Amino acid sequence: MIGALIAGAYGSIHDQISYTISPEYFTKMKYVQFGLTNSKFPPRWNVAYIGVLATWWVGLIGGWLLARLGIMKLPPAIRLRRTWQAFAIVVTTAAATGAIGVVTALFATAAGGLERWRDIQHALDIEDLRAFMIVAFLHEAGYLGAVIGVLIALIFVQRHVQ
Repeated sequence: MIGALIAGAYGSIHDQISYTISPEYFTKMKYVQFGLTNSKFPPRWNVAYIGVLATWWVGLIGGWLLARLGIMKLPPAIRLRRTWQAFAIVVTTAAATGAIGVVTALFATAAGGLERWRDIQHALDIEDLRAFMIVAFLHEAGYLGAVIGVLIALIFVQRHVQ
């Protein structure tokens, strides 16, 4: 449960940053995906909601894996501290990997590198394709980072199991 709450909060904040980079990523794709095209709420509220819906389940699965494969085996005296440390590892890794995704996107979309994504641009009627692709890379890398973060956190927790 803690994992779902942390991931939902992370997703909400993450998507606020993403929206700042490319509002179109949300208005032209995510709003449709999450059924918010006719929402009466302000855009930032919708984005926060999407962030929670897109990430809570990742935290639930990651938290469950961490609990089953290590945290519950820890002595009670250190369990809570190691739990928070494990989630900090996951969040930090996801954020760092997302940043790597942004840098990768900057290179991949520089100087003529947008041609391979023109079909997406036309299909979704995107004006700022480069910003859209930067956010797409950021999101995909962030999910990969969450998986890597859970694996690193599992190793961290296993090192403290007696």
